[in-house]
Amino acid sequence: MNGKPLKFYNMVVHLIQKDRIYEENAAVKNVWEKDGNTLFDIYFYRNRRSYVFDSAFIRDLVDLTTEKYYKNPQEFLRDFRASAEFENAAEDKEKNTPPVDGKMFEPLKTDLIIMIFMASCANGMSRIKEKIIYDYLTARIPASKNFSRQYISDYLNNIAPQERDFYEALDNIKSKHPDEAEELVRETVKICMSDGKLQYEEKKYLAEIFQVLREQGVNPEVGL
Repeated sequence: MNGKPLKFYNMVVHLIQKDRIYEENAAVKNVWEKDGNTLFDIYFYRNRRSYVFDSAFIRDLVDLTTEKYYKNPQEFLRDFRASAEFENAAEDKEKNTPPVDGKMFEPLKTDLIIMIFMASCANGMSRIKEKIIYDYLTARIPASKNFSRQYISDYLNNIAPQERDFYEALDNIKSKHPDEAEELVRETVKICMSDGKLQYEEKKYLAEIFQVLREQGVNPEVGL
């Protein structure tokens, strides 16, 4: 069997042949209706082959994964259709989701590089750190709230700054307004303190940020 994973892959199917009942471990690949008949495409694990059966030759089915018993093919058909509709809706949603386009976030690219680098340099990214960055971004670019949280997370994950990127961004904050620079540092410190204390790597890079700002005449009050 190839293709996308099957939902109903762990089944016991009881087949009727010449007034006898046969039990097979199988996967139900597809079910459809044609000319008033309901047809099942079933893959048998015993001989690794697929066969198409009219539902008239199926007595009942058991899903071993969910332990659900279907007393007849019609009951199973309802669940199969519901599952297919759900998967199709999920695929349509994924197709309609626009690709991550960072143009809207470009004005904050410097800030995001610094914040993400500082969030990752010691104990790694966490949900709390990610939320601080997310709130910072959406507060400064309100239109970004029109995108899903996952869309923005995907964009942030794609940044993945290295030390070289951090120092380039650090050079860029020299052009920031003092109030904006101080707010950036305040939120960055909040990120670093989110796990309870400053780590050595965090202290080292924060010192670099403070030094650059002091050279610009900015002395941020961040409670350290």
